[in-house]
Amino acid sequence: MISDEEMHRHAAKNLDRFDALFFGRVTYEMMEAVSELIRVRSLDRPIIVGHSLGGTLAVFFAATHPHEARSIIAVEGGYPVAPTLAARQQRVQASTAPYVGIDRRALGDALRTNMLQYVITGTADVDYVERFAARSDPVAIVEWMTDALLLDLTPYLQAVTVPLTAIVPFDSAMDGYQGFASATAKRSAYAAWIAQARMGSVIMIERSRDFVMFDQPATFDRALFATIDRDAQRR
Repeated sequence: MISDEEMHRHAAKNLDRFDALFFGRVTYEMMEAVSELIRVRSLDRPIIVGHSLGGTLAVFFAATHPHEARSIIAVEGGYPVAPTLAARQQRVQASTAPYVGIDRRALGDALRTNMLQYVITGTADVDYVERFAARSDPVAIVEWMTDALLLDLTPYLQAVTVPLTAIVPFDSAMDGYQGFASATAKRSAYAAWIAQARMGSVIMIERSRDFVMFDQPATFDRALFATIDRDAQRR
């Protein structure tokens, strides 16, 4: 396993190396940090798993570093938050507003009020995640959300040459607000999107919100490890 400290150390080396024309600063830094870790740790084309914004990063990494990963598993990540740039900009503004200029001591409450209670079903799980999320840097949250939510990775999917699996949760109480009236509608939308990759597939887990590993842990583990076992056989 790679520690957070090691990831941050590698990311820090790339602070002044990015092309703002194509990538946001944070996105580029993290992709280069992952690439450097693969080299430094002598990893043989690892399977990369990312959740939410990490899933977006994982998909983008596969498109821009096509020979470095064996496969990608994106857990509720990568799919564009809106079909147009203008709509994505509106989503960014609404999503980041609660954290702009916030006192760090108030971050946990803000995350719970504006995000965590909507993406995790169980109150105890919300409490657990809040304790860790509250340690985050509000400035970094805004930068990372801005970078990732503005992206539409659809044009990049054809450049993904390794298996790309989207593990997609569905919750009838929440997904309607995201434009998905049913599990079938959400599966169809994700399937049409990921079909633009050469080896794309969708696994849907119902009765679960964004943090599917909390809401349906056993089902999620079976799906995740079955996909890892399948992809590990690739050479």
